[in-house]
Amino acid sequence: MKPLISIITPVYNRPELLRKAIQSVLGQTYNNFEYIIVDDASTEDVKSVVKSFRDKRIKYFRHPINKMMAASYNTGIKESKGEFIAFLESDDEWLPTKLEKQLKMFKNQNNIGVVYCGRYLVDGNGNVLNEDRPKYKGDIFKICLSQPLLAPTVLMVRRKIGDMIGWFDPSLPGWNDWDILIRLSKITKFDFVNELLVKYRIHLGQLTGKILEGLPKKIKFYNLIYNKHRTEYNSHPKINSNLLRILGTLCCRIGQNKQGRRYFIKAIKAYPVSFKNYRSFFVSFLPSKLFNFLYFLSLKLRGKWLQIKLQK
Repeated sequence: MKPLISIITPVYNRPELLRKAIQSVLGQTYNNFEYIIVDDASTEDVKSVVKSFRDKRIKYFRHPINKMMAASYNTGIKESKGEFIAFLESDDEWLPTKLEKQLKMFKNQNNIGVVYCGRYLVDGNGNVLNEDRPKYKGDIFKICLSQPLLAPTVLMVRRKIGDMIGWFDPSLPGWNDWDILIRLSKITKFDFVNELLVKYRIHLGQLTGKILEGLPKKIKFYNLIYNKHRTEYNSHPKINSNLLRILGTLCCRIGQNKQGRRYFIKAIKAYPVSFKNYRSFFVSFLPSKLFNFLYFLSLKLRGKWLQIKLQK
């Protein structure tokens, strides 16, 4: 008997994008799935869009109040029965063979707890902006500790592994996806399908000209992750140092240079042999406009400007 896959989509408004997401699920070549859509108290008519698809595999649940994405994922998982759990954000789409190819990886390797895939980064019209190809497999805990590596929409997780860590942490107001990756990678191995099987939508209109505007929130989220996993970071001095340097850089970019220097000093203490920490400390004495100029110049020189613009 074919394993049951539970697909979870949290949604808040954007019913027309949800329609495309649902169509991409119903178009999967692997058909033994249940599709659970959790409406997080939308103010737009999401229910009518869901009910327009007369497919018994689709199950609709609605929160009476908005609980945010992590709680919505957990609601869907609680109502699900599948041996494997897959996540699809309401504004993204899957290519037809995603489930089939990810499940095949699980069948070949019993010691793998998570399988992911690559993704196309697309704009609001579906035009491809960039490609994000999978790179890391096996024990990737240190990599997941270093950066928010993967979006939920590219993942498939063995249910028993997710149950072991308690799935998403709704107490975090952001970066729940990074948090769950850290906890998953700590107890299981990852593998990937070396194909681009997801269309991951980038809302450029929300980003252009607003990079600096979102930095205080980013500092808050970095601190939340850092404080929650402080023991793990302290056990890996280089990673600890890199994260502290990132926090210092973010502070300097919004003019909080004194606070930024405090982070740089902590980074130096955590990993004294890193030249980058000392360089950042001395550059932090420059005015924030000049600091930002040098920051973006260094990104361009390293070819990472597009990557920053396309962060979701």
